[in-house]
Amino acid sequence: MNENDIKNAFGTAPQSFRDQVNQTLDQLEDKPMKKRYKFTTILAAALIAALMGTAAVAAYEGHIRDFFQNEENHLTNDVALDAIQPLHESYEGNTVRCTVQEALYDGEGGTFALSWELENLTGEDDLYVVCDSTDFDGEPGGWRGTSFVSEFFLPEGSTVATCMGELPDNRANHCALSLSILRPIGPYEEDGHGYVEVDPKYLGTADDEILYSDALLAQGNFELADRFTLRFDLDMDKLASTAKRLVGDNDYKFDGYELNVTFGEITATRARIVVEYISDTEIIDGGKGIGPEYDINFIIPGGDIWWTGNSGADLGEPEQLPDGRWRCVFDWEAVQLFTQPDELQMELTTYVERDGELDWENPIVHEEDAVTLRFE
Repeated sequence: MNENDIKNAFGTAPQSFRDQVNQTLDQLEDKPMKKRYKFTTILAAALIAALMGTAAVAAYEGHIRDFFQNEENHLTNDVALDAIQPLHESYEGNTVRCTVQEALYDGEGGTFALSWELENLTGEDDLYVVCDSTDFDGEPGGWRGTSFVSEFFLPEGSTVATCMGELPDNRANHCALSLSILRPIGPYEEDGHGYVEVDPKYLGTADDEILYSDALLAQGNFELADRFTLRFDLDMDKLASTAKRLVGDNDYKFDGYELNVTFGEITATRARIVVEYISDTEIIDGGKGIGPEYDINFIIPGGDIWWTGNSGADLGEPEQLPDGRWRCVFDWEAVQLFTQPDELQMELTTYVERDGELDWENPIVHEEDAVTLRFE
């Protein structure tokens, strides 16, 4: 893992908290992923607390079940919770005891989740934990949410760390979780969020990427206290087929634009909806033809938040159609679902250009054009 991997965000939070954390995340580069996510994810209260200081990062404990239940609105994803499988794979060294406790495997949705306990055996409070990788038959899983921001200082006692991510294309169930435990041997700068700065020259290149933990060692701030890999199998049959798919004719024409929903699927852990946004005007004008600077929202009727976060859209390049109109594809995904809805309300949000810049503070939600999508 390298410096880019720090940007892991998920969950629900008030807008004021989102703005504060977004400002922090904007200072960091986007994590490499299969998709290019245009819109910042909504951030979990747990992660927000972690971002407020190192102590919060070190003290936070999370479990897989936390990804799939919302105490605030009493939504619980029982299908996902029932599919959580116990594990007991363990490692003990001179510094830590690590036990993988739980896992979740959704081959249909292409996601996984892991939860493990780290026990500090030293009494030291400045051991630096780095999760190097989660591999499946040699191919890396793409992280979509972590309860520990990937790097944290290990407190005395025990801490439960949790991650959720995308399975690689091979959909393998043979998992290898690799961790490095580092001990400081010289001065270092910690940013207040549990992240230690690394000089870019130690991180390698895009073609020859170096582990973040190895970069810390090469920089000379830390020594290797322990490094290990736990290997275990995930039950591929624990979670049966759960997909609900979009039904009906879903091409909608409005004043100045169209929304054509070409794909929709919701599994126990993941939702994906693909929409063609077609505008009468060139996709640069800042109104309903705003193009890439727009959002399409998918809301449960009644307004309950139905996913913990880790949501984003991959935006295709705008293209002009033979009739002169413009089209852009909005490929939206969310993981860590509180429920599998049968209906979603879809509505467009755009932003007006003011003084040559888009007014992000005052989004225009086109509620008059909202439609209902149905899934079976």
